[in-house]
Amino acid sequence: MNKKTKLLILLLLLSFFMTGCWSQSEPKEMAIITCTVYDLDENNNLKIYLDMLDFPNIASNEGGGGQTAKIVTLTGTSFPEMVRDTKSTIDKMMYAAHNRARIFTETFAKNGLTDTLDFLIRDYIADERPYMFVLKGDTDPMLLFKSNKGLSARLGDYLYAMAQVRKQDNDFAVFKTTMDFIKEFYSPGRQSVMGVIEIFPDDTYRTPEESGENEAHKYYMSLNGLAVFKDNKLVGYLDKFGIRVYNLLTNNIAKAYISFPVEGSICCAYSLKTNCKIDTRFEKGAVYADVKLSKEIMIVQNNSEYDVSTISGVKKVQEELNNYLKTQIEQAINQVQTEFKSDIFGIGDLFHKQNPEIWKIIQSNWDDDYFANAIFNVNVDAKIQIAGQIREKIGEKAESGS
Repeated sequence: MNKKTKLLILLLLLSFFMTGCWSQSEPKEMAIITCTVYDLDENNNLKIYLDMLDFPNIASNEGGGGQTAKIVTLTGTSFPEMVRDTKSTIDKMMYAAHNRARIFTETFAKNGLTDTLDFLIRDYIADERPYMFVLKGDTDPMLLFKSNKGLSARLGDYLYAMAQVRKQDNDFAVFKTTMDFIKEFYSPGRQSVMGVIEIFPDDTYRTPEESGENEAHKYYMSLNGLAVFKDNKLVGYLDKFGIRVYNLLTNNIAKAYISFPVEGSICCAYSLKTNCKIDTRFEKGAVYADVKLSKEIMIVQNNSEYDVSTISGVKKVQEELNNYLKTQIEQAINQVQTEFKSDIFGIGDLFHKQNPEIWKIIQSNWDDDYFANAIFNVNVDAKIQIAGQIREKIGEKAESGS
């Protein structure tokens, strides 16, 4: 093959691969969804709020900030019906690849999510990446859009940014994607959970005239909370300490601060490393779960009378922290067992792997009978690292060397 022929073939290939996407739509021609809120109306029909990019407004406010979102409300008796009706309501093609969050009102979540999950799995415009939240209480969903969203103009962007910032460095919050929730939902040995949003009046609120801003927010959002599901329905909530236990037992904490009491005073530890191992067994018709939690921590504030630069002081503070975490873990497990009877910790998954033959027999009654009555043995072993020293195992160093 001569050089001219090779050059001709190369030019033809380049012209083929460099052609434009003639079949694609321009962004301004699409209805781009950034957040979806699911609710029920007074007739128990579906009511969906779509937070969408407002491109004309973006262009008019270019360089000057301003509102860049448009709220569209849809109602219908089924999801396919609403998708169909959007064609008569929205004059653009629906595009959900930029959806950042899905929020379910408490009423909606208590009614069940089976149809919702079925739709999300089947529909081609749905996405498995958005984070999922429950809007706690009898709260008007429109308040979500009137709340302070930090540095973000849109609700979905704010929730996504908060999840990215907090999920690896905070033990009082849970952030689950749609795929996370669906995997837990279809696992026979684990129940699903979601993050929680609460809306509160903002005591620092000032009118636009007072603040000198184009838009002021009367409310703020709290993202501390965990929504507990059983099968497909919301059954209750855990407080921030229950969330910590959930994150500890599921190895979902990277780094976090823990404040704990030491004989009337408060110490604060920074968690450097956490590992939780759970072994299950079946004895005399009952399930046993041995929880072994190990932590490496560093004391960052010490208001107690104990000197944590000494062996005796370290041992005492470690003992107090171990007892504190052990009590929290036992209380949260007891609440989940008795109040919800919902295995959000995935003990069933572990039991299935560790005792497969017995699991076949008991799995149909797992949550209500076996998990709810399981016997947990909790052991916490926190080790304090002392800044500037090589940590040695407590007890191996003589008291005289402290």
